[in-house]
Amino acid sequence: MSTNKIVELTHVLTTHAGERKTVRTPFISDMSQIITIKLEQTSNRVDTLSIYPNGFICRNIVESGTSPKTVIMTNYPLIDQGSGIFDIDLPN
Repeated sequence: MSTNKIVELTHVLTTHAGERKTVRTPFISDMSQIITIKLEQTSNRVDTLSIYPNGFICRNIVESGTSPKTVIMTNYPLIDQGSGIFDIDLPN
């Protein structure tokens, strides 16, 4: 029996040059708990996927060049706390 599961990253947060956004992860005590996979790296783009032990998944696409931006895609909603701070709406 297969335990493979398809996870959709339907929640998107985009930041542009000069903006700072922080997604808080208080459920992580050490960065070694996160599995990070580099999907692509070029001179103007880095695409990574991070898998957290509680099931939170985050894809980070950082693009430089003429229109720099960062796109964050997650499997759980992000709650805007203001001032560029976001919390993850984890299921109970």
